[in-house]
Amino acid sequence: MEVNKVKMLNEWDITDTSKDERIEALIPHYAQVAEEYCHRSFPEPYPAKVQEFIARMIQHHNNGVISRSMGSVSYTWDANAEAKAYKLILPFRRVNWGGSYEH
Repeated sequence: MEVNKVKMLNEWDITDTSKDERIEALIPHYAQVAEEYCHRSFPEPYPAKVQEFIARMIQHHNNGVISRSMGSVSYTWDANAEAKAYKLILPFRRVNWGGSYEH
């Protein structure tokens, strides 16, 4: 998964490269989180919902702010952002009987 794909899914400015290194490091982290949660591995290219999960988790990791206002400063946080992200990959989740999945 590419950094620009994360930016596009989160509706971030693609020309802003200030967080590219951080995003690049978080993509494999959240891909692994998805694999551990679903008890399966995902070869690249990841399914669309897994990509959306990764992008949302990176957005939540950054600050969780879903909207901002400039006049008289207003911020809105999505308290359920993480739960909503996990719902995206729930259909991929396999039952685990204590074994491990092949990575």
